[in-house]
Amino acid sequence: MKAIVNLEPGIKQLVVDESPNRCPELLSKAQRERALERSFVGLYKWYIDRSQRSRSWNADRSFPWDQFGKSHSPEMMRILEGFFAVEQFNPDYAGNITHIVRASYGRAGFQVSWGSEEMRHSDLWRNCLLASGQRSIDWLDDYVALLRGGEWTVPWDDPTRMLLYQVIQERATQLNYLNAAQIARGDHPTSTLRSDVDPVLAEVARLIAIDEAAHYNFFIEGARLLFYYKPEETAQALIDVIKFYSMPGRDLVPDYASFADALRVSEVFLVRKHYLGETLKTILDNLGVATLAALDDGIKRCRLVPDTEGRMRETTLFESLDYGKLEDSIKALAKRINAYEDDARVSCLHRTQFIPNPAIPSKREEQT
Repeated sequence: MKAIVNLEPGIKQLVVDESPNRCPELLSKAQRERALERSFVGLYKWYIDRSQRSRSWNADRSFPWDQFGKSHSPEMMRILEGFFAVEQFNPDYAGNITHIVRASYGRAGFQVSWGSEEMRHSDLWRNCLLASGQRSIDWLDDYVALLRGGEWTVPWDDPTRMLLYQVIQERATQLNYLNAAQIARGDHPTSTLRSDVDPVLAEVARLIAIDEAAHYNFFIEGARLLFYYKPEETAQALIDVIKFYSMPGRDLVPDYASFADALRVSEVFLVRKHYLGETLKTILDNLGVATLAALDDGIKRCRLVPDTEGRMRETTLFESLDYGKLEDSIKALAKRINAYEDDARVSCLHRTQFIPNPAIPSKREEQT
């Protein structure tokens, strides 16, 4: 640097700008973290507004419980019992995950609200069991005590992997409830539970599925943000989570195998069709990932180029992801958040901004 100290200012700047290892347009780690966090705050506030305005039902008041079916099959009762059982670890889900993401204002705020919404799902399944006439209040009290004698612990202790775990969980659970609603409406094309038509149960499952879709939407938007601002870390995390994923509560719910068997026999949830097929395929498509194998290969075969501080970073990963699609999705999210901020008249306080990440290939670069 001493050789250019006495140069004319314009020439000095030209020499600095043309230095081969300098990439002034790239965001630093701190800048990417700040852009990510501010996006999560905007997403959280947008989500809460939509939730309060469009999904404000009450587990007791919103359903005619005296009209609930009284002759459901043993298989359907086992499914309802299982749905209720998995929800009994809500205090652990909400508390333990919130602790992991507590440093993030937006993510922690969402998790607290998510826990409240999940708890009303527990209330609904509890009411279903009582309304069926096949489970007593004493049985429920004992069952809850048995279930809550155990504690669910997080499968991953870092925020990125837990968010990706929740992406999978919410999508798979949504499919569970959509298929259960089909059975209760009598229009499931292949299920064996033909005698379990029940309009009240159909509405219960439908509304919970809508909640799960909203939850999935938050998490998949969050996953896109993570991929956009922290691609290498997020790609490896996604591979880890998919590779070792298992449904929550399977080691805590008594006789979980019979619950899983009832889901399979009734075709409420088939692993090959609904998990390996519809769940993972939808998630990868939403993230702009062609295949998991391509993503894994992109991590293993990394080319190295210098980042803003002269360190080497991976780029082969970009060949496995549709970053044009990813960026378009994040821009669309920013527009929705801004529309909410304008409508709520809080733009004067702060307006969420889309911060481009120049470290990833642009559409123009991909086309050339």
